[in-house]
Amino acid sequence: VFYDATRKLVLRGSDGVVFVADAQIDRWSENVEAFDNLQENLLEQNLDVRQLPLVLQYNKRDLP
Repeated sequence: VFYDATRKLVLRGSDGVVFVADAQIDRWSENVEAFDNLQENLLEQNLDVRQLPLVLQYNKRDLP
């Protein structure tokens, strides 16, 4: 994941997460990879995505 180091720094002490996914069908695998990486980085901070407030936002919904 391109911003892995930045994400690790930003997630320290997080109280919640906003995950923005690309709504285009051909980006599905990248979204899954990014979400998996998010979960790994949270676990490194002793945070569990299932225990945090989580907002899922879809970007580019207006595109075909």
